[in-house]
Amino acid sequence: MRKVVFFSVFFILFVTFVLLQIFNIDSAFAQSKNDINYDFDKSSASSFILVESTTGTIVLEKNSEKKLPIASMTKLMTLKIVLDHINAGKLSLEDKFKISENAASQTGSEAFLDKNQEYSVDDLIRATIIVSANDAAVALAEIVSGSVENFVKLMNDTAKEIGMYNTNFANPTGLPAPGHFSTAKDMAIISQYCIDNLTFKQYSRANIDELVHPSGRKTSLINTCRKINKYAGFEGGKTGHTNEAGYCFASAARRGDMRFVAVVMGVESSEERFNLTERMFDYGFDNFRILNVVGVNKPIISCDLSFGVDNKIDLYAKNSFSVFLKKNEKYDYKKETQIFDLKLPISAEDCVGKIKIICNGDIVFETDLIAKRDYEHIGIKKLFIDLIKSF
Repeated sequence: MRKVVFFSVFFILFVTFVLLQIFNIDSAFAQSKNDINYDFDKSSASSFILVESTTGTIVLEKNSEKKLPIASMTKLMTLKIVLDHINAGKLSLEDKFKISENAASQTGSEAFLDKNQEYSVDDLIRATIIVSANDAAVALAEIVSGSVENFVKLMNDTAKEIGMYNTNFANPTGLPAPGHFSTAKDMAIISQYCIDNLTFKQYSRANIDELVHPSGRKTSLINTCRKINKYAGFEGGKTGHTNEAGYCFASAARRGDMRFVAVVMGVESSEERFNLTERMFDYGFDNFRILNVVGVNKPIISCDLSFGVDNKIDLYAKNSFSVFLKKNEKYDYKKETQIFDLKLPISAEDCVGKIKIICNGDIVFETDLIAKRDYEHIGIKKLFIDLIKSF
């Protein structure tokens, strides 16, 4: 009997101890999350920015519109133009081109391309993304535009088209040159374009690859941003470094509905640029959330149809609307829908109504309500048959 009592008391004490430890661990974790010091003020960066890209919200910034040298982050624009040409069917990854003496003679980061030998567009893109190869970037520029000079003009025209108004390119590589500059804010814009491309994302996240030259010689391609590839949700990025620009990095990370684009410029060391980027991402994911107010994949409302093949029609929002909030922040709003006269036939994408989101008395969002497929009139013959069957 004494043994039973002893073991019972021991078991109760043991369970109590375990529960207290779990509670203390949880409390300590919650406390540490609340007391995190992200140390942004101590950073050596000349400029940085953190943007939540689905809503365009700037979360953090320091001198984000200051014009600075950008080193090999330049290649984001080079790659965007090349990838756009592929998407438009003007180039393919399998196309092969001879390497000019100008391209093969580039210094700095390189893939050691052989002059007058043929390389595929895929080889050149991989080398440009993974090891930031200047020779490959120049080769791509010459393939697209015939010359570096023509390609640089295309780079600057494209920059203006996508809203990079404080940027000017002098070459496709990022090697120091007069009048070659951008801002953290502008680099966040071009980063978004590249990260959305699956080819860029695939090669940007590869830790190591291999380039086989036409002669059979092999060059290892070791990723310049491999130290951050294991960060949860990391989607890809582009490094840059010259003595003039310092260490730079533009990248993106996604978790759930949130994607953050981070750009750091003028950092004193390679390690710091990655550590600073991770802290910026941590700050975003730890403290904010996305509220999807209006989506485009689920019906907003279903309405009855008279004299239609279908009895009801599903109406969808043409555009989505989300808001960026602190994790404990509430968003008070109301939805108002207006349905037009539903006259058949109705075709897919036809506007048949409106939806508004109202916050604090103001309309903060408005878009069309549309059908996502065709809806046909029942027809006189079918109507007559259905009428007969109903008796």
